[in-house]
Amino acid sequence: MENPDEPDVIRPEFDAEDGMHPNNAGARVLVATVDLADLGL
Repeated sequence: MENPDEPDVIRPEFDAEDGMHPNNAGARVLVATVDLADLGL
């Protein structure tokens, strides 16, 4: 979700309009990166 133009800022399509927190699309990206087996689930 890192913005290649500004590495410390979230990409606009995943931004909840504060430059830091994910919106719903960003949350889906985060969830997709977690392997539930690693969490014992």
